[in-house]
Amino acid sequence: MMDRMPTPSLDPDKVRGALLGTVVGDAFGSVLEGIVPDEAPRRARLRADSRQQWRYTDDGAMTLAVAESLAARSGMNGPDLLRQLAARYDPVRGFGKGMRIAIDAFFAGRPWQECAFAAWPEGSRGNGAAVRVAPVAIVRWPSVEAFREAVRTSAIVTHAHPEAADAALVQAQAISIVLAKPDLARVPAAFLDRLTAQLPGLDPAVSTALATIRSLLRAGAVAVTAARALGTSTFARESVPAALWSFLAGKGGFEEAVSGACLLGGDVDSICALVGSLAGALHGAESIPGQWIANLSRETPDTAAIASLADRLRELEPPAK
Repeated sequence: MMDRMPTPSLDPDKVRGALLGTVVGDAFGSVLEGIVPDEAPRRARLRADSRQQWRYTDDGAMTLAVAESLAARSGMNGPDLLRQLAARYDPVRGFGKGMRIAIDAFFAGRPWQECAFAAWPEGSRGNGAAVRVAPVAIVRWPSVEAFREAVRTSAIVTHAHPEAADAALVQAQAISIVLAKPDLARVPAAFLDRLTAQLPGLDPAVSTALATIRSLLRAGAVAVTAARALGTSTFARESVPAALWSFLAGKGGFEEAVSGACLLGGDVDSICALVGSLAGALHGAESIPGQWIANLSRETPDTAAIASLADRLRELEPPAK
């Protein structure tokens, strides 16, 4: 398990980067959602140079809710997570109707494991559970099983479809690999080998997408080709693999990774948040451009508080059940 979860020997800046990178990546992409490919490079450059105030979307808010719940309960607790999501719920940030319905079902007395089905009888296939999973990945869980169960719990409170839950597991496992074995991120084939070996039995739609990532990397595909092959919608089976491809195919540091992610188009804020988690884990919080941090200075909590929250999560050692 030690090669999956962060340990005290790992650079705490990388752990902060995983959490901060999610929120910063989300804020970067928040105004670029649905951008057409021809406009993407120019708009990405303008966004990267922006000195205006940024806001994170529902993706950032959900990530903070997961982190705050973990810190408060020293582990993953479904009912508490729903309460934290309710506290962070703000329609202005772009929360979908499913979240509101799930929260209302919970406070109406529905068992927490069933609230996600109030909106979607088959369970949501969206990428929200994957986007917000970074806090789970930076906790030192006592076993592989505890880690996977924590990811599953963090997902099913609102995203109960197997595609969504398994995509969240892919993202969490990818973050933990980057934190524990950063050199693998620079060898995409080896990274994918490790990732798939650690995640047997994934939903077929998710496992097929991972195989497609391998083919795209082998072919040296560009963003437009990858977007067509993988999809970039809000479905987790599309945007999570698309973000993983972008991260593994990219070159450069945090800024290049997040700026490059928006070239995929589609659900850009979520894709940039997913890539931001991975790039932050690889390059560290110190690699995030100072102007981008300054652009979030009016948000609550501010980036310093988010970094402190990451430090608290890094020290968590939930007991074995």
